[in-house]
Amino acid sequence: MIKDSKKDDRNERDNVLSHFLNFTNSISNEYRTFLVKKCERLASALYVITGFIEPQDPVRLKLRSTALDLITQSSQPNQSSSEVFGARCAEIAALLETAKSGGLVSQMNASLICDEYASLAIFFSDHRPTIMDQGNYVGKDRTPVPKGLKGQLMSASSPLASLRDNKNDTHKRQDERKSLIVKVFNKKDNVSIKDISSEINGYSEKTIQRDLISLVREGILKREGERRWSTYHKVTPEDKKLKSPEVDL
Repeated sequence: MIKDSKKDDRNERDNVLSHFLNFTNSISNEYRTFLVKKCERLASALYVITGFIEPQDPVRLKLRSTALDLITQSSQPNQSSSEVFGARCAEIAALLETAKSGGLVSQMNASLICDEYASLAIFFSDHRPTIMDQGNYVGKDRTPVPKGLKGQLMSASSPLASLRDNKNDTHKRQDERKSLIVKVFNKKDNVSIKDISSEINGYSEKTIQRDLISLVREGILKREGERRWSTYHKVTPEDKKLKSPEVDL
């Protein structure tokens, strides 16, 4: 089911972005082309980093919908003001801060995307008249293309590429942490998050809690109690036998 969900996410993202990619290919105004492509790439990057969040989590849904709304605004700049566009970019930054505080995304990924959206808002504000230009070319009597813009356009996918590299590193680090956590249960059973924190140095309790939740979902650990009183132990053959069968209601 998890693999199907990730596949659906990729299909949804690709279908949405392919529509706008076809649109940008028909635009010769380099300012608008840059803006739309940048919005596309950042939206794709957000899909990547929110792929680990629960499908119905409000933060995940809002981040994705806001990113897609910015693609629409970038392709129709005459229907958006600098204030509105900037406010949407700021909204994404605020949501990412919330996600980071809740341990849903890493600080590195959140900072990278926030910086990119801040730069995007400034670009839109500084060049909105030229972005709105419906001409077929940027002529001598129009504002020249900013130095390095073409290079930026060609490398607009760099945030996504960086995030994909970070994603691989994140998986590796998480696997290493989970291995260390499981080793704690070889020493004693029925332990709390604080017990594990005292055994494993260098990680916050929120990070350890995320890994514990993952291990519970994988059927390796079992949780008892709620919130701060929760304790964990290894799943035994008896636990598997006592697990209630799922019933379709």
